[in-house]
Amino acid sequence: MAKEQATAGRAKGQRRYECNRLNLPWSRRGCVSNLLGAGGVRAGGGSGVGAERTVGGQPAGASRPPWEGGWLKIEELEAERSKLEGENRALEVKLEKLTLQGDYDPSKTKVLHFSMNPASLAKQQRKEEQQQLQEECERLRELVRVLEGGGSIPENLEGVGTFQSPQEIADLKKQVESAELKNQRLKEVFQTKIQEFRKVCYTLTGYQIDITTENQYRLTSIYAEHQGDCLLFKACSSSSGKMQLLETEFSRTIRELIELHLLRQDSIPAFLSALTLDLFSRQTIA
Repeated sequence: MAKEQATAGRAKGQRRYECNRLNLPWSRRGCVSNLLGAGGVRAGGGSGVGAERTVGGQPAGASRPPWEGGWLKIEELEAERSKLEGENRALEVKLEKLTLQGDYDPSKTKVLHFSMNPASLAKQQRKEEQQQLQEECERLRELVRVLEGGGSIPENLEGVGTFQSPQEIADLKKQVESAELKNQRLKEVFQTKIQEFRKVCYTLTGYQIDITTENQYRLTSIYAEHQGDCLLFKACSSSSGKMQLLETEFSRTIRELIELHLLRQDSIPAFLSALTLDLFSRQTIA
């Protein structure tokens, strides 16, 4: 009997110790005692020596206050609430920005459009002007191609890019035709005069002068014995007026005249005159 009382006293002391360790008010110690009594203090093997203490089915050393889990849950909820408030503020800012840019909810907002909207009228006018400018550019390009090709201006391109009256256009066409006719007549007269000049030179000097290439001239004497007997002269420079005799098959046959009149006397007219007399004497003797 005394042994059982001693065991009960030790259990009661253990309960008192657990209540003091949990720092609960004395008014709630009965609940803690019931908790400790229901599953709380156990002694391994039925004795208090070397027994493992448990509180609520857990080791006494690892036990936590009953309200600690509640505090952790509240902190998690507070953090979640702060996060949601931040997202809500960001969405409100974004919604306000979209509203300022003209965005709206069709289900809640109705937009009225003017039948004579100034913006729409200006846009349509700009589109028409752009179309007219593109057509004008195409007509001008076609006119340039026709003029570069030297052809006549088609009727659909007359007056393109100008604001002249039909009478002014007709007058201009007459002026162009007159200028073209005058130019053609000048070309014909020029060709005639060139032929006359060549004939006069051939008659007076006894040499027919032909232009073979740029700055190169061929002289054929009126008294040449063969058709291929000719001399070639090349202009050294257009400013100095000096000429240089090029070698030909015919020039190889008159080396004495070349050495005397060109190398010693440095006179082309004397050389050509001496050659004319030499060729003339050959025909007279023959």
